[in-house]
Amino acid sequence: MNALLTWLDDNLEKPFLVIGLLTAIALITWQVLFRYIFAGIFGMEGNTAWAEELSLMCFIWCSYLAVPIAIKKRDNLAVTALVGRFGERGQNIFWIIDEGAFLLLCIIIIRLACETIAMQMRFPQYTTAVHLPYWVCYLSLPISFGLMALRLLQNLWRQMRACGLVDTLAGLAVLALLAAPVFLGLDVDTAIVLMVSLVIFLLLGIPIAVCLALAGITAIAFSGDLPWGTVAQVAYSSLNSFPFLAIYFFIAAGMGQQER
Repeated sequence: MNALLTWLDDNLEKPFLVIGLLTAIALITWQVLFRYIFAGIFGMEGNTAWAEELSLMCFIWCSYLAVPIAIKKRDNLAVTALVGRFGERGQNIFWIIDEGAFLLLCIIIIRLACETIAMQMRFPQYTTAVHLPYWVCYLSLPISFGLMALRLLQNLWRQMRACGLVDTLAGLAVLALLAAPVFLGLDVDTAIVLMVSLVIFLLLGIPIAVCLALAGITAIAFSGDLPWGTVAQVAYSSLNSFPFLAIYFFIAAGMGQQER
């Protein structure tokens, strides 16, 4: 049982990433072959929009499912110029702050995604080519961010044990201080909140992608009139772009070159 749990801890996301990667590459290869050979040369007729749509779904799933692996390895891109000046003890405290902020973002996205899924189930919308209900597509958000939250909790537990009670409380206190202005109802210009919060999060060493998301959510909270319901939709649609699929082929080419 311990061996199985260890394997799951190390490889839970990897089989899904491999399946998604290979499926998307196969679908896009088929679309290109059909468009330029079967249709362009032999004059065959058919619609391959379904292949593009399914490939994008695979890309979105893989993109978010890859993040828990980066969290586990602590490989997220961040600005650490300031953090590195605080010594080992200070950096350990910053890990609590950074991963605690990331965990808060995951909780927010999970809640908003669940609300969006519930709305889509009440008032269903369907994708253009496959006619798949959008609530099925949005399932990628609570599942992937749930895995992110799990990995973050694992890291936080280990970090808290390494830091001790005093340093853990110090890190949690900074987190509470960062969150306090959101609940005070201060009247501040949204653009200023967006820029200041982004700079603060970057200086704390929080991963850059998380900084952008947290700054946007903080601005929404301060504005009072920006719709929260669009957060989950943007989290999904921001990756729903056909040119992004080229990333798969760059990855495949890089893997092939590495094998040589």
